[in-house]
Amino acid sequence: MKKLRILAALVMSLLFTTAFAATEYYGRVAYGLKGNVKKMKRKSDSKFLKYIFPKMSKVGFTNDGRVKKSFMYYDADGYPLGLSSVLGEMYIMIDIRYDEMKRPVEQISKTRHGLHGPTSMSYKNQYSSSGEVEKCVISTLPDDGDGVATPFAELDYDGYKYDAAGNWIERSVVFSFYENGELVEDDRYVETREIEYYP
Repeated sequence: MKKLRILAALVMSLLFTTAFAATEYYGRVAYGLKGNVKKMKRKSDSKFLKYIFPKMSKVGFTNDGRVKKSFMYYDADGYPLGLSSVLGEMYIMIDIRYDEMKRPVEQISKTRHGLHGPTSMSYKNQYSSSGEVEKCVISTLPDDGDGVATPFAELDYDGYKYDAAGNWIERSVVFSFYENGELVEDDRYVETREIEYYP
């Protein structure tokens, strides 16, 4: 029954994106990118990211702004509403929520891995007065993705360096997790991005 609901949701999102096709897309916004980015590769020596996101460090974009090789669906204005992806035995659905400035403020991730039940996580961005992401709060959610969030970890960002287009290419990260209600620092690392643009 659950498979039927997922299939129905995918069909509805296909119909939605077909019926309300935009002429310009903003898939790059979901990755914190601006300008006519062709592809981006993120690198990090973080043990957390290497374990959690080993295959999600590269992304490419079409000239009109859609994400390549991903089932991302968009609203009528061309902004991503979410995506679904299959990485080996892992099936991921992500819903993206924005603030009034069209910045991604929360991503709700629903993951099913092999025979394991679903895992739902919330990733909430907090922005500085200059518009940089300064913190991401990661929380676990009930399996259906709704309800009360339980804080799991935090990522604090600073030390941003930018390229000529205004995209960050380096930043410092502190990863902390909650242990017995207390936030405990676990990892410090530098994250970099290699960004290629369309001519």
